[in-house]
This record gives sequence, structure tokens and C-alpha cells, in this order.
Amino acid sequence: AQHEELEVGLRHALVRDEFVLHYQPRIDLTTGRLIGLEALLRWQHPRFGLLAPARFLPILESSGLIHSAGEWVIQTACRQLAGWQRRFELPDLSITINLSPQQLMHKRLVEVVATALTDSALDPGCIELEIGDGDIVRKRGTELETLRGLRKLGVRLSLDHFGTRDVSFESLDNGFVDSFVLDRNLVADIMENDSHQRIVRAAIAMARGLDIEVTAEGIETVSQLEFLKSCDCDLAQGFLISRPMQPEKVSAVLRSEIAGTSLLARGMP
Repeated sequence: AQHEELEVGLRHALVRDEFVLHYQPRIDLTTGRLIGLEALLRWQHPRFGLLAPARFLPILESSGLIHSAGEWVIQTACRQLAGWQRRFELPDLSITINLSPQQLMHKRLVEVVATALTDSALDPGCIELEIGDGDIVRKRGTELETLRGLRKLGVRLSLDHFGTRDVSFESLDNGFVDSFVLDRNLVADIMENDSHQRIVRAAIAMARGLDIEVTAEGIETVSQLEFLKSCDCDLAQGFLISRPMQPEKVSAVLRSEIAGTSLLARGMP
């Protein structure tokens, strides 16, 4: 019954302005500076409160509403980023937007991204689109055509869950991917798990050779952070650095970053 209520609610969520984006900072591991943000969809449900994607994303996908919601995410994140770049004079601040496999099958996606870039007057290199399914880069047909179209626009493409069984080195070989995100399960027990340490070291070394940027997500301890730094990992994201936050909070963080206090130094809650 709750599933049905959510599905009915989702049909009106966009019109009723119930979707919100929260942003989780990514820092440069060498300097500790905030250089990017991942845009994360939340649904402010009138009855169930603030819902994370796990609760409603499957319904968005099965109902086909993912396309209109995805379009809203892309437009909103771009507009927000352009505002921050201008207000704080941070032309290099970047944003990561997650794409679902369904969106990649839709020919309109390239047009949606192109329009968002034009409307926000952003440098395409500041937009990173994250693909969750490593298989995608081995496919033919619409998805590949979409990836090619996105590449032409100049946006960056990133592969999520790297280091799990379905995302292989093969998927990096065709030059589509600018960066990848280490699977959070690798990071979670990296201090206790030797084989995970080896996988992470190897993945980062390989990325270096292919000129691919590596992000580690889900970092919760200083020792995880230090280990990843010692492996030459590029970017870090996780509760140790900051939880996802509302746009107003991001503005406050950016303001203090410019004043010279980095997220890590502040010991964010």
C-alpha cells in the first residue's frame, strides 16, 4: 500500500515542487580543498518526510518518471552550480550528477544536458555525469550513441562502483571514461582487508596510466583518508568530510573555504 501511495505521490512530486537536491562535498586529497559536489536527490514527502533515493528511485525507474525527474535534477544542479561559481568566484567548482541506465537509453538526454549548459552558461568540463552500470560501455546502440553525444558536449563521464565484479578494466579501455569512483565496499573495510588494499592500489595505479581521475566515497575515518592519500587517490567524499547538505549550508561552507577554513580543519559534524 505504501508503494502505491509513493507511486501516486511521485506523479505529482515535480509539479508540487517536492523534490530537493542535497549536495555532498568532494575534496582534493592533496590540498584538502573543496573542489566538487555530488548532487543527491531527496523527496520531501508530505506524509513520510524527507526520503532518500533508495525509497523511491526504483519506482521512478519502473514508472518511467525517471526522465522528467532526471531532467529536473540536471537543470537544478546546473543552475545551482552556476550561482555558486559566480557568487564565490570559483570557476572550477564542479558538480557530479548520477544517471540511471534508463536515462542513457533515452535519446533526449543529450539535448537536456545541452540545454542546461546553455541556460546556465557553465563550462561543460565542470559537469560530471556518473554512470552506475559498468556494462553500459560495452553495449552498442542507443546508450553508446548517448555517451558519444554527451562526450561531444564536453561534459565528463564517470563510472561508479569501480572495483566490483561488473565494472572491469575493459570498460575503461574505450576512452569514454574520465574518472571512476571506487566502490564504497572497498573503502569500508580497507584498513582491515589486505585484498581490498591491493585492489585499490592497483586500480589507482592503472587510472594514473590511463589519465583517469579517482574518487573514493564513503570515507568515515582519518585512517581511511590517510591510506587513500598514500595511494595517490585524487578526490575524497564521505561523512568524515561532510554529510550531504542543503544548498544554503553549501553556500556557508564555500564562504568559509574562501576565507581559508577547509572542511577537514573544521571537523564538520
